[in-house]
Amino acid sequence: MRDPGLPNHPGLRLTLALAILLACTLAPSIQRPQTASRPDAPAPSDADPGRLVALVPMGRLREPDLHFIADGLRDRLGLPVALLSPRLATPDAIHPATARYQAEPLLDDLSLHLPPDAWILIAVTDDDLTSADEDTLYGFADSNARTAVLSTARFRDDLQHPLVARRARARDQLIRAAVHEVAHLTEQDHCDARGCLMGEIAHRAQITPRTTLCPRCATRLALALREPRDLDAERLQRGDHLLALGLPHLALRLYHQTPPPQPTPERARYENRLGAALLSLERVAEGEAHLRRALELQPDLHPALYNLALVLAYAGEDEAAVQTLQRGMDLDADPQSRHAFAARFYLDALQDPGSALLHHRRLLDAGGRDPYLDRALRHLQEPDLLIFAAEEATHITAPRPRRPHKRR
Repeated sequence: MRDPGLPNHPGLRLTLALAILLACTLAPSIQRPQTASRPDAPAPSDADPGRLVALVPMGRLREPDLHFIADGLRDRLGLPVALLSPRLATPDAIHPATARYQAEPLLDDLSLHLPPDAWILIAVTDDDLTSADEDTLYGFADSNARTAVLSTARFRDDLQHPLVARRARARDQLIRAAVHEVAHLTEQDHCDARGCLMGEIAHRAQITPRTTLCPRCATRLALALREPRDLDAERLQRGDHLLALGLPHLALRLYHQTPPPQPTPERARYENRLGAALLSLERVAEGEAHLRRALELQPDLHPALYNLALVLAYAGEDEAAVQTLQRGMDLDADPQSRHAFAARFYLDALQDPGSALLHHRRLLDAGGRDPYLDRALRHLQEPDLLIFAAEEATHITAPRPRRPHKRR
C-alpha cells in the first residue's frame, strides 16, 4: 500500500531517499561534534589512575544523562568514574521558600559521605541550584571538602529534545561544565582569559565548542591530574573541613590516622590540629599540651597562639589570654582571619560583646563575613550605637539613677 505521506513523483521520492541516507551518514558526526578532539583536556594516559571520581545522582535525574557525564569525564580527562546509588538531599540543603537546592549545606552534607577510595564526589541533580551569592548556578565546588554539585536544570529541555543536534549540543555543554567543576576541585580559580572554560559561567550560551581551557589553565589541570594522590595530605585536609563543620570527633579520628609529619613546620601545624580538635571536645589539658608543643617547634605559628589564648581564657587568665591573642594577630597577615577570630574570642571566651563588635566591624571593612557573628551581634548592629570595649568602659562613670520617692 502506498504511503499517503510520501509524494507520488518518482524524482521527489528518490530525492527524499537520498536525503534520509545522507542524514544517517552524518548522524555520527552530529552526535560527536567538534568537541571530540578534546583540545581542553590532558591525554587520558597522563591522569593518575588513583583519582577516582564518584558520581551520585540526586532528585529526578535521567539515567542516560548521568551515564553520559560519566563517559565524558572518562573520555576528556582520563579519570576513572564510579556511579553510586541515588541519594536524597539533606532537608537543610533545601531552601524553604524556593524549594531549590542550596549549594553550601548540600556540599557540607556530601562531604560526610565521600567514599574512602574516591578522590572527589560530584552530585548531579536535575533541580535548580543556588548559593549564598548567586540565584542560579550550573555547578558549585568546594576543594577543601573534595565535593561538587552539577545541575542539569538549565539543560533539561535540550537534553530531551527530539533533534539529535540539540541533544548533542546540550550534552557537550554539560560535560564542559563538569570539567569546570573538576578543575575547581584541583584548587583552580576562575580565569579572566577570553573564551577560557574556567571563566565565570553566567549563562549556558557562554559554553560553546570553542570554549576550552586556556593554555595556562590546561597545563595546571594536566599537572594536577598527573600528580599521584597524597593520601596523608587529603586526610588532614578533610579533617580540617570536618573540624570547621563542628565535628571534632571525626576530625580527630582522621588526624590520628595520619602519621605525624617529620619536617618541623608541618609537624607544628599537625600538633596545632590535634590541639584544636581536643579543645573542641573540651579536653583542654590534652589540647594545651599539643599547642605548646606546636609553639616550641614554631613560635610564630599564629593559629596555635589563637588556640592557646582560648586555653588561657578558659583558665580565667584573661590578661594573658588577650596578650597571647594580640601576638597571634600581629603575626597573622590576613585581616579577615585575625578580626574574625578576635570577634569570636571576645564574644564567646571573654563575654565581651563590645570588643567583639569592634572586631566584627573591622572584619566587614576588610571584606569578610561571618554568619555566626552576624546573628550573635544583630542586636548591637544599629549604625548610631556607640560601643565601648571592656578596657574603655572602666574609665566611664555614670551617676546612679535616683530612686523615686515613695509616699507613705
